[in-house]
Amino acid sequence: LGASSDGLYILDGADDAGDPTIAHIKSGYAQFGGSRFTSFKAAYLGIRGDGNIYLKLDTADGRTYTYKTVIQDQETTKVRLGKGLRARYFAFELITEGQDFDLDNVEFIPLVAQRRV
Repeated sequence: LGASSDGLYILDGADDAGDPTIAHIKSGYAQFGGSRFTSFKAAYLGIRGDGNIYLKLDTADGRTYTYKTVIQDQETTKVRLGKGLRARYFAFELITEGQDFDLDNVEFIPLVAQRRV
């Protein structure tokens, strides 16, 4: 259910007044390597659906990286991440193009630097 100044609404259906319903799932910031810089070998999405999905990574120092990938229905979807990605704190966001999907898990494979910050 949803409410606004002009009444109550039932929120159901595949769209929002004719526009696709875009999903945004956002995490908080996390340290994957303790006090060391971290980059990632890849990210893996356990997801069911079809179409494209965007994985957006934000670093605590204000950089943003966005990766577009095609959902592999009923299989693990691998997202190849850039080699220049390096920070201590990361947050991630998943953004759809309006399609239905079921998300099971998001897994990052960190590469932890030997040098401390």
